[in-house]
Amino acid sequence: FGPPIKLISIHPDRGHPGTQIAVNGTNFHSTYGTIVCIIGNNTIRAKVLSSTQLSCIAPPQEVEDTLTLLSIGVDHHVDPKLVPLPFHYIPKLKNVSIKPCSGSFRGGTLL
Repeated sequence: FGPPIKLISIHPDRGHPGTQIAVNGTNFHSTYGTIVCIIGNNTIRAKVLSSTQLSCIAPPQEVEDTLTLLSIGVDHHVDPKLVPLPFHYIPKLKNVSIKPCSGSFRGGTLL
């Protein structure tokens, strides 16, 4: 292999399923094998952008408003020394009605 992978940060650290997550770290070399993001119990193939940045898409989550962990693996194996980072699933916004449906362009309308 080579030097071990290290996680430094993720952005954003919260989102809903489908959120693109930028993962910053070191030694993200695709020559090691297939690099994957492991979020909770889900494994998703990572897009290697450089040796220091990956991109992952947050997978579906059955329970909203939960804190889970994001880790990185190579060929689905995670180094037990790798410290995972927290990712918080937040609920999707629900459709709501707003009244009144119009107001002044100058502002000041109470909703």
